[in-house]
Amino acid sequence: MSTCIVRIELAVMFMRYNNKGVPSQLSTLGVARGSAMCLNFNCMLVLLPICRNLVSYLRQSSTCCRRSIRRQLDKNIAFHKAVAYMIVFHTSLHVGAHYFNFDGYMDAYYSEEDTLASRLSSLPTHENGTWLNPIRSVNESLPFGLGLVEVLFVTVAGVTGVLMTLSLIVMTTSSTALFRRSYFEVFWFTHHLFIIFFACLIFHGFEGIVRGQTNVDEHNPEQCYDQPWGPNEVCPDPQFAGSTPTCCRRSIRRQLDKNIAFHKAVAYMIVFHTSLHVGAHYFNFDGYMDAYYSEEDTLAFRLSSLPTHENGTWLNPIRKVNEALPFGLGLVEIAFITASGVTGVVVTIVLIVMVTSSTELISNAFTLSDSDLNDDASLKEVNIYNIRKLGEQTSYL
Repeated sequence: MSTCIVRIELAVMFMRYNNKGVPSQLSTLGVARGSAMCLNFNCMLVLLPICRNLVSYLRQSSTCCRRSIRRQLDKNIAFHKAVAYMIVFHTSLHVGAHYFNFDGYMDAYYSEEDTLASRLSSLPTHENGTWLNPIRSVNESLPFGLGLVEVLFVTVAGVTGVLMTLSLIVMTTSSTALFRRSYFEVFWFTHHLFIIFFACLIFHGFEGIVRGQTNVDEHNPEQCYDQPWGPNEVCPDPQFAGSTPTCCRRSIRRQLDKNIAFHKAVAYMIVFHTSLHVGAHYFNFDGYMDAYYSEEDTLAFRLSSLPTHENGTWLNPIRKVNEALPFGLGLVEIAFITASGVTGVVVTIVLIVMVTSSTELISNAFTLSDSDLNDDASLKEVNIYNIRKLGEQTSYL
């Protein structure tokens, strides 16, 4: 979880100027964004352990370490609770951090001093202008400071944040052991508030209130923080835009650029495991044949000669061999009278053709040149193998 807080980019102007006169409480923006990333991760996990069909499928399909996996899957409710506790914890961090952020924004909005925070807060708001402080105006006519509350409810992030927090409080309080045992129906129905919770979670960041500077090259914070700003000045007004997901973007792109290499690696593993599978069945088939032709009263022979009446059961799939066929073709015939034999042969042949035609020698021999690629007539005849080289050089992002 610590990586969720560490691996974030604080591309916000208040943070860039934090050591040059901006109130220190604005540093809680990093805590707010870090806890938000942890919330996204935990909200993804919280639903998985209560998907009954998924848990049942994993229990039945697990072949390796089945007992250990089943023991862990039996703790799905405990895991669900643990993730829920982390959601509550990071929600508390997120809400508390934004409380201090909001207080810092209000101080900058009402500040009458020529500080950096007030200058950033009073940036032009013309049609093509940009802003950093989300508090643009406060209705001073409302009593008891309700104008500040109104500011919260005119933003998508404010409305969805309040709804998510209220939904989480109701779900958490109704999930306690005492409440759940006494009023299970209430617990059951209030838990359906997760629909509202996740719907608000999706739209919470759509407005882009947390904004980052887009013209750092023209307006360097390290050089322009104490200089005049304006169209005719050395330092133009800083421009801001809503933040976009940029976590690990370069690393992800580097990995996506290796898509062809990953495809080849998976293909090699498919060939390797197919060879193991076919080879193992060769020895299995040889054992079935030995049991079928055995004349000794061994256990294998007795199992191979079990009754074959209508309601009987059999173990050896070789029930009858056509001895009239020459060169042992009767044994080959057996492979083609079962669904697994036919499909296995077809899959193996298709794999052999694809692998051999994908070698560097064949693919390079049938790859069109750049001049051929510009010819519409040639493009009509090109197949998937002909454009492999072109696909490797294409950037998808």
